[in-house]
Amino acid sequence: MKVIVSKGAFLGILAASLEAYKKESIGLLFGSRGEKNITIKLAFPPQTAKRFYASAEIGTKAEKRLVSIFEHFAHMKLVGFFHSHPEYGDTQGETKLSNADINSLKDEEIAIVIAINRSSRSHEWRANTDGSISGTVDHYLFKIAGYLRIKDNGQPKMIPITMKIKGLLLH
Repeated sequence: MKVIVSKGAFLGILAASLEAYKKESIGLLFGSRGEKNITIKLAFPPQTAKRFYASAEIGTKAEKRLVSIFEHFAHMKLVGFFHSHPEYGDTQGETKLSNADINSLKDEEIAIVIAINRSSRSHEWRANTDGSISGTVDHYLFKIAGYLRIKDNGQPKMIPITMKIKGLLLH
């Protein structure tokens, strides 16, 4: 499965993650689904989301209202969620999903995870061999990975996905 992320959605994910840094950010991903790819057109971080140092959550009622707005006016479907894992103390942020992350998704939904760590060096934005994308903004190193939840023998399974950022040249 190939995931195409619009430049606007990519910038929304970065901005939401950096704005909430040291706490986790969270947001909804809207777009469309085809046979072989998913296009993410919009990343929306709800204002009422609860953000903590090691978790973030969107209220069920708020999520339903937002899904209704974007489906009705923009004709976009909810295709998944994004959230960040910022560094905390000596613990580095990573793109690994927790069991809570996996269990919060429905089958065929995407999870984009953003690890944010302070960095004293600048890194060009690039596509990595594991399918993730990384680079720096100011003094923050981002690593962004995507996953698709599927059923495997009746059990939820997360498979890594390759993301392409539309309009952004990566090394």
